[in-house]
Parts: sequence; structure tokens; C-alpha cells
Amino acid sequence: MKENKPLFEDKTKLAENKLIILYIMEQAGSPLSNSQLLKLLHDFENFNYYYFQHLLSDLVEQNFVINY
Repeated sequence: MKENKPLFEDKTKLAENKLIILYIMEQAGSPLSNSQLLKLLHDFENFNYYYFQHLLSDLVEQNFVINY
């Protein structure tokens, strides 16, 4: 069981970070550009560009975020 814990923790952190993105987008009240959102997340959680893009593309694929 000890070996599965890091994987579970990674999935939990991934889900938390996706929720942070969705929360910030909701609280903004208007559409945010990719760079505006990244700036907010970098200041808040120290997200890097590649990690942010991965999370955002997952949210778009899952229809939680509309990209236009």
C-alpha cells in the first residue's frame, strides 16, 4: 500500500490544482486570457507554463473550460 500513496497524492494534487484554475476563472467574472490566468496562478501557486498548459488542456478536453 505504501507504493500507491505517492500516486494517490499526485492525483489529489492534480485535482486540487484543476479546482484552483476553475475557481479563479469563476471568480474573475469575465473571460481571462491564457497569459492572464497563468500570471495569477504563478503568483498564487508557483505554476510553471508547461504544467499549467497540461492542466488547462485536460480541463478543455473534459469540457470544464471553453477555449476560444
